[in-house]
Amino acid sequence: MTKTVRSSLIVLTLFVALPVVGLAVAKWSIEDGTDRFQSDPIEHEVARRAYSMAWVHRDNPIQRLLSPAGRVVAVTQAPGHCASKPGPLTDRAIREYTALVRFYTFFGYPAGDVYLSCGGSAASSRKPLGWPSLGAG
Repeated sequence: MTKTVRSSLIVLTLFVALPVVGLAVAKWSIEDGTDRFQSDPIEHEVARRAYSMAWVHRDNPIQRLLSPAGRVVAVTQAPGHCASKPGPLTDRAIREYTALVRFYTFFGYPAGDVYLSCGGSAASSRKPLGWPSLGAG
């Protein structure tokens, strides 16, 4: 094998292996973040719903490929931000919360945020006007 072919194979191997390793690092090292909110059952439910809804909101296959991991970074109570609906008391309480889910690219770099309101039932990639200050960490 010549030096040129060997060098090309090494570059090609790195070109393929590096994104695969980055994907694995992001997928395995970044947890969904819902466990941080277990102390409050309503916040935990909002976090779970927000995480699921954020993945539904990011339905583009390219987005999912380039940012394979997401984490709920904040859940905040924001009374009155969402129109109330008739239903069980728990559902009405959940609708009083907002959440922020951050997505990460290869090797865990932040890629974008999804803002969720009404307890996780409404999502936006842009920060809505009047959005409560969320402690993202």
